[in-house]
Amino acid sequence: MSRITASSVGPIEIHNWIQTNQNQIQKHPAWHGNVKAEQAEALLKGGKPLTYLLRNGDKEQSFFITFIKEDGSIKHQHFSLEFDLKGWYYKNGQVQGEPTEIIAEDLNKLIPAMMHCETSRCNMCIPNTAA
Repeated sequence: MSRITASSVGPIEIHNWIQTNQNQIQKHPAWHGNVKAEQAEALLKGGKPLTYLLRNGDKEQSFFITFIKEDGSIKHQHFSLEFDLKGWYYKNGQVQGEPTEIIAEDLNKLIPAMMHCETSRCNMCIPNTAA
């Protein structure tokens, strides 16, 4: 998806951009929907490092990637869709007192950037759809 500037689009284009990207997240194989942090941790417990799932955040256009770090601990990293249309981004800690921002135009590029690993090392936690 290419970047576009706020001055080049109207409200309908903005809505469509947001909807398209929300759909991309919610149709991702690692999407777990409304699971809470504790549930996400239970789903990942005992998994391999760099295994992740995607889930809803607590606000509109807000999401989390929950993943097992290299040291075995679990991290819940927030990301959101923003209208400035820089792409997908999230604030990742601080560097010299300033937030570090990771920007990606595609969800499949955002995930490894957020996890600080190569794409080939990322492992999806697929929801169990069996009832």
